[in-house]
Amino acid sequence: MGLTGIDDAARALSQALANVNVKCDFVSVPTHPTITKLRVLSRNQQLIRLDFEEGFSGVDPQPMHERIQQALGSIGALVLSDYAKGALTSVQTMIRLAREAGVPVLIDPKGTDFERYRGATLLTPNLSEFEAVVGKCQDEAQIVERGMKLIAEFELVGAAGDAALSRG
Repeated sequence: MGLTGIDDAARALSQALANVNVKCDFVSVPTHPTITKLRVLSRNQQLIRLDFEEGFSGVDPQPMHERIQQALGSIGALVLSDYAKGALTSVQTMIRLAREAGVPVLIDPKGTDFERYRGATLLTPNLSEFEAVVGKCQDEAQIVERGMKLIAEFELVGAAGDAALSRG
């Protein structure tokens, strides 16, 4: 599930995913082009990558909410990857819909505003993303201490009421 334009890139993406039996349910946005990346290679080595991305800010989130709502009865988890391109501007509604259906919400966050992910089941920041939110950690004990505070502060609790902080 995601946002695309109505263009050749969207059609190519849909076809490539269908070719490997990946079911996709894109919301097609006629006012925005599909985000694309062009890799320039020479002798199997990437020389440069060009990103063509206007993002999807200002797009009505309701079609995404409807698709999520329809899928919740048949999925084991809602996995959201935030690339700050506009698809998750209403992430709180997405979290609420999933939690009301008893579906865990796993999020790969972007940026330092973890408040927007409040109520998710699991966040998966890397160390630099984590430290951008909680500050530089001197050792593993400090990582654990600050991680547990983050879990409590943003109500990141699993379905069984448990919490975990994990390396890797």
